[in-house]
Amino acid sequence: GGVVNDSVTREALTREQMRKFLKFVHDDNVYCKYYEVVYILFHTGMRISEFCGLTIKDIDLENRIVNIDHQLQRLSDMTLVIEPTKTSAGTRKLPITEDVAKCFQAIIEDSEKTKVEKSFVILKIFFLFYGERINIDK
Repeated sequence: GGVVNDSVTREALTREQMRKFLKFVHDDNVYCKYYEVVYILFHTGMRISEFCGLTIKDIDLENRIVNIDHQLQRLSDMTLVIEPTKTSAGTRKLPITEDVAKCFQAIIEDSEKTKVEKSFVILKIFFLFYGERINIDK
């Protein structure tokens, strides 16, 4: 027998679907606190695990660069660990737009106001564990 290709083809969201999803998150009373996170994910193509592994020192707002060389992973025993990216190609310096930089700045300022540890990890645990299905066709 030959090798069976059982990979699933993934379809990217259209710009309209992305716009509707961002509007839903922005306008929703529960999910609005995650708007900047969702915006960043959509506009950078970062994996959620890469985003969750970011710390303040990985974000260079002045030069608009995000350093991606590690990610947050959940082990089978539910332990959270920071690991290198899955492949060497995953290690990269990601240029970001002004809008994405503003979203990062908003997250940083919010974490400073509430005295939360200066790590993005806490703000994104929701996405790792509670990625609920939500209806965006409002």
